[in-house]
Amino acid sequence: MAWLASPNFALDGRAPHYLCSTDLGATQVRRLLRCIEYGGIL
Repeated sequence: MAWLASPNFALDGRAPHYLCSTDLGATQVRRLLRCIEYGGIL
């Protein structure tokens, strides 16, 4: 779960848990997770 609290380059240096507080941010986190899961490019 440390990933959720750590700043992420793909999210403009913001932590995923911070972004999940808005619909737009949650969409960005879901997109990133799908890219990780399926090997996509951001």
